[in-house]
Amino acid sequence: MTYQLTAEYKNCSVWELDFDLNAVHDWFIKWDTLHVKFKAADKNYVEIHTDFSGSDDHESYKFPIHTSITQISPKKTKRMKKKI
Repeated sequence: MTYQLTAEYKNCSVWELDFDLNAVHDWFIKWDTLHVKFKAADKNYVEIHTDFSGSDDHESYKFPIHTSITQISPKKTKRMKKKI
């Protein structure tokens, strides 16, 4: 048989902001950087880096928060005999 092992890890990034993110025109996060457009008339987004980056936290990858084993399919091997 063939099995699949899945390990899930959790990490997070944190930004401490001195403004209300709900009040800005637009924002998105890409590659652990917060991009903020404060007003619709602004041409560019302001890039705000994290105070604590989840991607730099290699500690969170030491132990998974959840694991699961799933049987994918029965697999014939050379050692298996054919049933007649």
